[in-house]
Amino acid sequence: MKPVRLLIKCKGPVPEYVGEIPYFHKAVNDQQLASGKILVEAITEGSYEKALQAFTVNKTIPAAIVAMKILDDLIEANKDFWPTLTKKLEEGVLV
Repeated sequence: MKPVRLLIKCKGPVPEYVGEIPYFHKAVNDQQLASGKILVEAITEGSYEKALQAFTVNKTIPAAIVAMKILDDLIEANKDFWPTLTKKLEEGVLV
């Protein structure tokens, strides 16, 4: 997916070529897109692990431990509105 700049003219929108997206910016955009897709999977599957993965790869969250804290806080604050996310545990450790 590549955002396209448009000019709106009397005959309709006309795409404006702005060149290649630098690799760094494309990578950051792809990472955010992946985060969103993983989060959708997490909600549809009811998976806490996938939600945590989505939060962990999101560039606005600095570390996995912060992602877990934010996710747990959001789950608590929205428990009446969000679907239940099930945690998978093996020998007391989140898998």
